[in-house]
Amino acid sequence: MNTNKLIISGYKVSSSTDVINKLYGVTPEIQEKLEEMSIKVQKKKNSALKELNDLIKKYPSVPQFKNFLSSLYEMQGNHFMATEINRRIVSLHPEYLYGRVTQANIAIHENEFEKVPEILGDAMELKLLYPERTEFHYGEVSGFYTTAFYYFIGIKNTEQAQLRLNIIEKLNKEFRLGLNIFDFDRQIKLLILTKV
Repeated sequence: MNTNKLIISGYKVSSSTDVINKLYGVTPEIQEKLEEMSIKVQKKKNSALKELNDLIKKYPSVPQFKNFLSSLYEMQGNHFMATEINRRIVSLHPEYLYGRVTQANIAIHENEFEKVPEILGDAMELKLLYPERTEFHYGEVSGFYTTAFYYFIGIKNTEQAQLRLNIIEKLNKEFRLGLNIFDFDRQIKLLILTKV
């Protein structure tokens, strides 16, 4: 399998889901279920609610199913349940990066910026938050630094936001994420204009 790899701040960034799967004991059978549920969640299928709850009971150590459930509730407009499921994810799987990122995004959305460093670490650096890990999936890195970017925009720290944008730009180019970098850049320019 050909996977892209990028090295940032002492860790590799990979396009292979094996990076996350190894952490949670995801077998090929479970991976197949994850892929199947990903499609159903994207289509906002109501039937996915029961299936996800069943899979969560069957595979309690796999946080991805809980994450899909949280995402599905959010997509269906049930912010309360999405937030509750994410709280459960962070409680049961404190090392699960996507749970932390979602928790930080909720704090940013609610203008509770003081909570973000408690969730993602004071330095907002992935390697400092997970010093034992040597490799991350590009989705983890992109999610983390996008959230850190919006945190720094929210607290009006242009310099730190730009540093995170530089990482996002590298990821976007290397993994062809299709992110509109102009939107990020515009946020920084607006912040600079409001400081003048």
